[in-house]
Amino acid sequence: MRVYDFNYALAYSYAKGDSVCLSLDARAQAEPLHRHEYYELSYIYHGKGVHVINGISYPVEKGSLILMSKKDSHSFYSLNEFSMINCCFISRKKLNYFPVDESTSIISLNEDTEKEVEAIIKTIEIELKQKEKNYEYVIQSSIDLLLLLFNRSSNSKITAEPIWSDLLAYISDNYATVTFQDALKIMNMSKSNFCRKFRNQFSVSFLTYVNQIRIKSAQRLLTTTNMTLSEISEQIGYGSNLCRFHEDFKKFTNTTPHKYRNNKTF
Repeated sequence: MRVYDFNYALAYSYAKGDSVCLSLDARAQAEPLHRHEYYELSYIYHGKGVHVINGISYPVEKGSLILMSKKDSHSFYSLNEFSMINCCFISRKKLNYFPVDESTSIISLNEDTEKEVEAIIKTIEIELKQKEKNYEYVIQSSIDLLLLLFNRSSNSKITAEPIWSDLLAYISDNYATVTFQDALKIMNMSKSNFCRKFRNQFSVSFLTYVNQIRIKSAQRLLTTTNMTLSEISEQIGYGSNLCRFHEDFKKFTNTTPHKYRNNKTF
């Protein structure tokens, strides 16, 4: 399982400071299992998806708010144009209003609170970009307010969907080698039953879901390493089939691996 430090969060941020940053997952497809060395408050601003935290699946959509501590492992996948903004921060002091010793919860905001959260995130973005006098205090107060809203809305927790948890965790750890037969064994289902239920739940086939995970990993490797395309193809599960790797990469990202690497600057 990957562990991301705060420098990784900064590299993928569109607004950042010394200990706080904002990153954007716009129309994200899938993210393999990972953990952070920082805290992350994620707001779903568009679409639907499933967030898997500590092996449990939670259906999320616009208006969902998720707070994860350093101990949480998680992954996610899209059901329909899944997009979210992540507020990442290091300081434990900012969690004064959140019971971190309890299990991380995911809440569903009402329409009025959604507007409040979006306005607060916008304030954080402006302060991080302009960095005017005492901007750190404005950001700290804004995050405190987000956490207070989170705590106040804790009675609107989203119900878990545990049926797919073991399979999703296995795919996240073994996406380069996982097979259809592995999935059938884990879920203890017939081929026809599994295919029907998987597509109903995730809106894509099992193979498409796995390839989304593989391409997401390829995007990370293209921007954080000097590995060749052949090496990346081998590592993520396409083996020596570079043509298939190129085809899937373009299908999921609307660009080629070469262009993605050359145009992605952090």
